[in-house]
Amino acid sequence: MKSKVLSSRTLNPVARKTQILDAARSLLVEKGYSELVLDDVAHRAGVAKGTLYLYFADKKEIYDAVMEEIVDGLDERVREASKGKAEPMAGLSAAVSAMLSYVDDNKDFFLMCGQFSPKQRSTVVQKRFERYVENLEGVIGKAVKAGKLRRHDPKTGSLMLIALTRMFMMKKVFFGRNLPLAASSAELMDLFVNGLGLRKLL
Repeated sequence: MKSKVLSSRTLNPVARKTQILDAARSLLVEKGYSELVLDDVAHRAGVAKGTLYLYFADKKEIYDAVMEEIVDGLDERVREASKGKAEPMAGLSAAVSAMLSYVDDNKDFFLMCGQFSPKQRSTVVQKRFERYVENLEGVIGKAVKAGKLRRHDPKTGSLMLIALTRMFMMKKVFFGRNLPLAASSAELMDLFVNGLGLRKLL
């Protein structure tokens, strides 16, 4: 432990904060929020507990920081994937693939979030999630404007996409599919656009 703490002193503040967040994230996945202990985070990160307190006041603050990082990463990947797509449905399809890919890369954490989230939601995390939903609304809104989707509240459409993404993640986890989630993009798009009625597939 001593050598790990000493080696952490050579890191710059940004790298040290990342080290702490990585440790917190892995412990959240293993134990959940209620069992998260700051001593364990410091030990796994290889820093003194006093160093941890230079960055975070308590475990709620650490949890919020991990959540912000996750949501920001998802938002960035979706925006980058859909950016510059001239055809609205191509942009939507790219966004769906990016969502599935990101959730696949972080599925252990997303599973944990559904079980062990704290009661009080951080305003900062809430705002970041709202921004992510708004960006999805923009992608869906373009498809609506182009006549590719029927008119509806784009926020509802965004939340439907998020719910479908989680559904496909659960399907993979519980039914043992080994294919990448992104391989289900066309199936998800078909469900989103056509539902389960007897309509022509995409």
